[in-house]
Amino acid sequence: RRYRKIDFKRFYLARARRLMPALFAVLVAVVLYARWQEPETLWDLRIQTLAAIGYFYNWYAILSGGDYFSSYEIIPLQHLWSLSLEEQFYIVWPVALIGMLIASRGRAWVRRLIPYALVAGALLSALAAFVIFHGGDTTGTTDMVRAPMTVFGFEANRLLMVYMSTITRAGGFLAGAALAFWWQPDLRPPTSPRFNRLLDVGGLLSMVAMVLLTNLQWFTEAGIYEAGVNGGAVLVWIICAVLIMAVSKRESVWMQRLFVQTPLVRLGVVSYALYLYHWPVMQFYRKEPFDTIPLWGIALMLPVLWVIAEISQKYFERPIRKMGMTAYLETLKPGVRRTAMASAGIATLIAVAALVTAPASTSDFQQDIDRVEQSADGIAPGEKTERLVIGDSITALLTVQYQQRGYVVDAAVA
Repeated sequence: RRYRKIDFKRFYLARARRLMPALFAVLVAVVLYARWQEPETLWDLRIQTLAAIGYFYNWYAILSGGDYFSSYEIIPLQHLWSLSLEEQFYIVWPVALIGMLIASRGRAWVRRLIPYALVAGALLSALAAFVIFHGGDTTGTTDMVRAPMTVFGFEANRLLMVYMSTITRAGGFLAGAALAFWWQPDLRPPTSPRFNRLLDVGGLLSMVAMVLLTNLQWFTEAGIYEAGVNGGAVLVWIICAVLIMAVSKRESVWMQRLFVQTPLVRLGVVSYALYLYHWPVMQFYRKEPFDTIPLWGIALMLPVLWVIAEISQKYFERPIRKMGMTAYLETLKPGVRRTAMASAGIATLIAVAALVTAPASTSDFQQDIDRVEQSADGIAPGEKTERLVIGDSITALLTVQYQQRGYVVDAAVA
């Protein structure tokens, strides 16, 4: 705004400094820990690491099958699907914005239509989620892989397509971009005290609404999806918009007092590191699929995560973001710099070697399939036979895998 231009180089460099060093660090840490304690996960970590670095993890998760909410596998990088979405937006949005501004040059009325066009795009995204969701049978048990669909020639989980895809998630980003066009409180004339009070109340009510909506115990898994695609996502956009407006308005006294509290400010400062590390720590803590984390385990993990996040932010993220990697290293004492560079290099080499030499592993999921197939040994070619398989949610998940191998499945959920 100050220079009346968009500096692509500066924007993308800032994004790279902000996101990539910390991401690279957590990837190396996860691979090293897996090599030490969970070597059976290294085989899958190869493609997962590439998907995380390339920022297409959401599409990898969609096309690789499985169930995001299931606990039958330990997947320490699964949370990075949302970071991939964010980066996809950062790649596309500046270019799209330039295109819209060029198209509206000299035509003020066209420029005024841009936020409305963004809202229309957001609603189309919500409509896409609705159509995809209702395009198949989305009823059943919590962990059932329901109504697979074909995406780019691959069979994909329909519910993951709704939950993780760039198409269905673009709505939130576009709605936020539209709000940025409309809501610029520091550049607008002062608003009335009555409006400020209403905004304050709206912000507090929005916080309460978000707490209620994020308490997933209110819904079954199918209910969460159905509520989201049947208008719930649009409701969340509106709630978030009101909350952002209230927090960003200096005259919103209550919201300003609440969000300037030191714990919340500090939480915001270390939030990216907490996001990166919380899921791997939780997954490796479980040790075995289906293990749950007791409350005392969560109580132990929280301070550990906070310490990791503080260290990452103070000694890694913030200095690199402010100065860049080269300039930051030059500020260190020669001995410290050599030690840091050598340690980082050795850790990276070990991690890469661990991924390259990872033995092919068979997951518990695949082993269950193999057992059923082995039970058919000795059956003559063309001979028909039946097998009765009784189990829990894993058996339900295996239905799709059986069908892909030519089995005719007559399944029922008790």
